[in-house]
Amino acid sequence: MEIWHNPRCGKSRAALEMAKSQESDLEVRLYLQNPPKIEELKALLKKLKISAIELVRTKEPEWESVGYDANWTEDQILDALIRYPILIERPILISGKKAIIGRTEEALAGFFHKDGSGK
Repeated sequence: MEIWHNPRCGKSRAALEMAKSQESDLEVRLYLQNPPKIEELKALLKKLKISAIELVRTKEPEWESVGYDANWTEDQILDALIRYPILIERPILISGKKAIIGRTEEALAGFFHKDGSGK
């Protein structure tokens, strides 16, 4: 299992603690220091079953600075996420073919316990 983690975020720290308690093989990715490539973001969107704009933290000051326009393509949004990884919603947990944005305890619990294995 992998978690895209921002140590400055309380929800991300809580998700990391839950993941550590549930998963012995956990890879922690500090995505602000190790930003994803476009291929990784595209694969993540498929696992999350969301569009690129749904992955964006639109209230971050950097979002306004990129000059987003509603006509932007998915690739343009992904490019903004690569240039400004702080815009990526967090925390993200990835296990095999599934992923979640773990902002709530309920989402995390469902992710870890859906089939009893956390996988």
